[in-house]
Amino acid sequence: MPLDPCFGMMNTKVREQENSLQFVEMKYICSPQKRKMSIVILQDGTEVFRFCPIEFRRTYTLTFGEDGAKQIEYSHTDCICALDNKTLVHAEVVQGVLTDGTYVVKTLPTDLTFSFKLRQIGTASVSHLKKIIFMTFPNLPTKDVYLGEEALQLVL
Repeated sequence: MPLDPCFGMMNTKVREQENSLQFVEMKYICSPQKRKMSIVILQDGTEVFRFCPIEFRRTYTLTFGEDGAKQIEYSHTDCICALDNKTLVHAEVVQGVLTDGTYVVKTLPTDLTFSFKLRQIGTASVSHLKKIIFMTFPNLPTKDVYLGEEALQLVL
């Protein structure tokens, strides 16, 4: 069984379909209360939001050069996270859930804290949050994605 960095061990069911594996169901064995990695956002010492980083997804797009040649180029990185109810969301959800303001981001289990100024408009605050996640969770899985599908090999 693979190890889920947020909730511990998980049971994954897949089925084979035309020489590929298709994701069917994933059941978490450990409860959210036993999670190993979390981001806790505090305001004035009170927890206001908590989530668990699951993976980074480097997204690529198809572009055309001046000579008409097709190229696959890096576009951006998404940070996929799980809420306490195990629903998956993008890290950008903090812009919709929290108001503009100054917060403290606490990373568990490292117990490190970072000052964090959230702005609902723009990408700078979420980029900063993603950098905190990247720095404090070095073993977080990363996958390359093109057209919403995992790209096992990208020829650049």
